[in-house]
This record gives sequence, structure tokens and C-alpha cells, in this order.
Amino acid sequence: MDTSAVQVPRNNLTAAQLHSIDIAVRTCASVSVLACILVIGCYMFSRRFHTPLNRLIFYATWGNILAHLAELIARSGPRAGETSSLCRFQAFFIQWFTSADALWNLCIAWNVYLILFRHYGLPELRRLEWRYFILCYGLEFVPAMVFLFIETESKGRVYGDAIAHIPEQPGDESYSSLETLPELADLRRRQSLANIIDFERRLRASTEGQEKKARRLSLERHNAARAYAKFASIYFVSLIITWVWVAEPLL
Repeated sequence: MDTSAVQVPRNNLTAAQLHSIDIAVRTCASVSVLACILVIGCYMFSRRFHTPLNRLIFYATWGNILAHLAELIARSGPRAGETSSLCRFQAFFIQWFTSADALWNLCIAWNVYLILFRHYGLPELRRLEWRYFILCYGLEFVPAMVFLFIETESKGRVYGDAIAHIPEQPGDESYSSLETLPELADLRRRQSLANIIDFERRLRASTEGQEKKARRLSLERHNAARAYAKFASIYFVSLIITWVWVAEPLL
């Protein structure tokens, strides 16, 4: 395994802190993998979960598992070397499936719209699933694969160690000192107070007719909003179960 070409950038983290990051990332990723397994098991062994929205969550969960498996590698990938198969495998899967999960969320929200406002049934929704696969997994596969082969002499590979130290610029200290000047702080307080007073004045200026109009519009939309909130709440709970967000390790 070639590690001679790896140059780990300087950073302010100690070895103990980096080890703590590894533990935190792997712990959170393990919990997420268990949650994904639970979602897959519930869908496969209980027909009560066979709904259009749960089907998309089921499809997205497979990508989540692969992304979390890459996160379980943590910093072992960069330590193996930027040219190692482990490092490239980890970067490829994180790039592919982490981005795909966001697109699956978009497809789930689109399905909610079709069900509530377009009255789509199960047959119509299933005919859209192959398009969702192409959008979520096929589209994100292209950049993930292309990045494997991009390399320049000046910057090296796209996939590699991403730990970077950003030095403090000389002007940062002077700027921060300006932020603490008493005159500037007092000016900001006066501006904030003026904004609050202006907001209260505008609020009192609202007419009774405008309030009645807003109340009428709110009543007309109440039924649709209640139905949408029901499905959105179910989706939100399902999303928490299927995917606990894990910060990408310092690669």
C-alpha cells in the first residue's frame, strides 16, 4: 500500500482529537446502519408499510446503507493512502450515495404533491419509480465515477485527504478589533432598536380588512394544509428513522 505520496496537511487537531472524531463518526454511522436495517426489515416483512411513500424510503435506504458503510471507514481511508483502493472506495461511495439521498427526498416530496393535489393512484406512482432511480442513483453516479479519474499536476486527485488548515489572515485581527469598538457596538444597538420600532409601527398600521382577508384565505386552505401536514409529518418521522445525519469525516 503506497503511503509515501500522502502529505497530510497541518491542522490544529491532536491525535487524541482525531481519534475522538473517528469514534463519534463510527458510532453515529453504526446507529444509522441499524436504523436502515430496521426500515428494510419492516418493509419486507409487513405489508402495512407498502405505501407509495414508504416504497421510495425503502429504495433510498439502500443507498443510505452504502453511504454509512463508507462513513464507518472514517479516517482509515486517508491513512491508507490517497491512491489506495480503500480511500477511493470510501470517497466514491460518499460522493454517490450521500448526494443521492437528497434527491430521494425531492422525489418523496414530489410524490406527496402528486397524491394530494393531482390525486395520483398507486399504478401512476409506480410508473414513475424507474425515473426516480435514474434521477437519484444514475445522475449522481456520473460525477462520482468521473472524479475517480480526474487528476492534475498542481492539485492532484479530486478524491483524497481533505484535512486542511486555514491560516488566520493578517487582516482578521484588525477586523475583529473593529467589531468590538464601543462606538460600533452602540451604533448597532441603535439600529436594532430602530428596526424594532419600525416593525411595531408597521404591525399596528395593518387594517382590519386585511386581517379579515387573511383569515378567510387561511380557512379556505385549512383542509389542504391539514392533509399536507399529515403526510409531511409521516415523512419527517420516517426520515429520522431511516437517516441520522452524520457529518462527513475529515478526509
